Amino acid sequence: MNAKQMQATYRFSNSSTSHHLAKLSKSALLELAALDEKETEEPADGKAVRGIEPNELATPSIKELCKRLRSAKEEAFAKDRLIASKNERLDTQPTPNDTNR
Repeated sequence: MNAKQMQATYRFSNSSTSHHLAKLSKSALLELAALDEKETEEPADGKAVRGIEPNELATPSIKELCKRLRSAKEEAFAKDRLIASKNERLDTQPTPNDTNR
């Protein structure tokens, strides 16, 4: 737990980031510390984090916040897999130029 707190402190020590996240509970900050560095900067820029608007971050319970973050991550992963699958399928299909040779 101590390592998580140190990671959160380091991650959110930026003055612009800490100002926007000051209203969050310690538990919520620890959950957000697990996100990618780019994602942790998004609330400071006024952007949504995995579909959760900055003003909504303090609203849900920590359990609900974890659930929403996990769900958004799974959706993004599924979308990436689908895109990769489609790209692979397109890459293996012969092009019109291949049939003329």
